[in-house]
Amino acid sequence: MTGKSDGGPVYPTTPEHEPRCNGSSGKGMSLRDYFAGQALAGAMSTVGNVLAIEFKDMAKDCYDAADAMITERGKS
Repeated sequence: MTGKSDGGPVYPTTPEHEPRCNGSSGKGMSLRDYFAGQALAGAMSTVGNVLAIEFKDMAKDCYDAADAMITERGKS
């Protein structure tokens, strides 16, 4: 993902607000991963035969969609 933005953290936390951080950065999931997961959930909801899916292709498509969403989001 060189040169692409991951959109930053989705639900950032700090040790003061989330004791389970144990002093770590608490960055959590990136916005890119969140968007890709949402795209995957939507795609899977329309799939009839899960066994016939090429998951590698679907994962790439979902991250392509996430990258497009982050790019569009940055235009505002």
